[in-house]
Formats: sequence, C-alpha cells, structure tokens
Amino acid sequence: MNSTLILSLIPTALFLMLPVDNNDTMVINGSANALVAMSEPSYSLPSQEAGHVRKRDIILLEFDGKHKPGRWDIHQYDSEFAYSAGKHELSMDGSGGMNQHITRRGIMIDPGRPYVIEADFTINEPVDAPVPNSFCINFNIAGKEGELDSLFCWSMNLDISPAGSQHAGVMKTMGFVNGGFREIRQARKVIDWCRMNTTYHIVIEAGRNEGSRFLRHIVTVSVFEGSELKEHFTTDYSTFPYQPGNDMPVRIGLNTHGANWTLKNLRVYYTR
Repeated sequence: MNSTLILSLIPTALFLMLPVDNNDTMVINGSANALVAMSEPSYSLPSQEAGHVRKRDIILLEFDGKHKPGRWDIHQYDSEFAYSAGKHELSMDGSGGMNQHITRRGIMIDPGRPYVIEADFTINEPVDAPVPNSFCINFNIAGKEGELDSLFCWSMNLDISPAGSQHAGVMKTMGFVNGGFREIRQARKVIDWCRMNTTYHIVIEAGRNEGSRFLRHIVTVSVFEGSELKEHFTTDYSTFPYQPGNDMPVRIGLNTHGANWTLKNLRVYYTR
C-alpha cells in the first residue's frame, strides 16, 4: 500500500435503520443497561476496503447524544473515584492521580476478528498542568463478564505535556499485566501536535495491518483534529508480555492517569 491514507464514510442510510432513544439518562460510577445503536459519523475512517459497516458487525455505540449509556465498572482500584456516563458524554475526574480504569460491562469481543474502536476525546486541563495528563483506551481486556480484579490488557494513550515543554506529548504502545503498567518502549512516539482542551478523534484498528490482513498483534492508530489527520502509525504488540487468548472473548475500557477528560461518540465494530 502506498502512503496515501484511504478514507471512507460510513453511509448515513445505515443509521436510519436503528432505533433512537429520546430519554436522557445520567449515571454515576456505572449503571443502566447497554444499548447498541448507530449514530451518524462525523469523521472519515482509515480503511483498506471501502464499503459499509454492516449492522451485524456493530459491537457498541455510545455517548452520541441519542442513546442511553451502558454500565462502566471501576476496574482494579482500591476505592471509588468520580466519573459520569450520560447520553452525551463520559466524563472522567483524574484528580486521584493514580491509574483509574473503567471497563464496559456487557460487551464481549471475539479476539479472532479484527475490530475498530473510535471516539472523540478532550483532555480538559490547563495548558501548564503538570504531567501526567493522559487519555487512554484499554482494549483486549482479559477476563469474564464482571471480572474486575488484576487488569490484563493492551492500551493506547495520549500524554500531553505542559505548554513550553520540549515536546507536546507522547503516544505509547502499552498496557497492563497483572495490574502493573508495561510499555514497549521502543515503540513510543514523541509527537508535536497535541494540545489541552482540544478535541481529537482517535481510531484504533485492532488486529489489522496496512495490507488489510488479520494479524492479531498488529494495531493501526490514527488521530484526527477536525478533518485533518494528525497521526497515523502501525505498532506491533507481539512482544508485549500479555497476549489475548484464542478462545476467550475480550473487553474494552478507558483509563486516566492524573487528567480530567471527556469522551464522546464511542463506536466499536468488527471490520470483517
């Protein structure tokens, strides 16, 4: 494949086939049942195959302003921390300073199929806020439904540095093993485009490489600001000390380390 990123839009007609919930529900620290429904996209997605996302391939859509949120559980934390999940957004209070994880209940993903996670997020911190200032998506989370003990997962994050720092931020090929942070250090990407209080759209293609072949350990990441592509890279988790099993479904979650952030328009779907 050449260096040009092929972009395609999910057709609006697909969204009209799905129900809309007009009730606004806010939940604190997780509650309410999961609803799977499709919202109209506002971004072009990196894809090697133009075409439709079939309704049966949709795993989860939330925080789009139309549908009730599902339940997000605190995962591996000694006490409570503040977050809220409503119809329009999920907000995280990272003032506790430690890694704060939440895992989505009711969503079990087949690890033998490639899938995509995408969302809009904003790190809501002053420009001079000291590190860490991280937004992070956990994926390929091990465990059965409702298991919330030691965390095993892969993760992709964005750390934004205070204004005036040598670099604007970093993105890490990382995760958690038996609850502890681990990183493939040589895959770390220093970046110069990120800012506080700016909305970015992240797309994580899990198990799909640039040649459109299913390789479980390959992850492709794209970040947009508006319609502008700010970052696009492929990273390899084959040396990470945790690998998802072949037969056990996996989950998704979110993480903060010291930062307040908001998340909107979360979409998860299989690509084949």
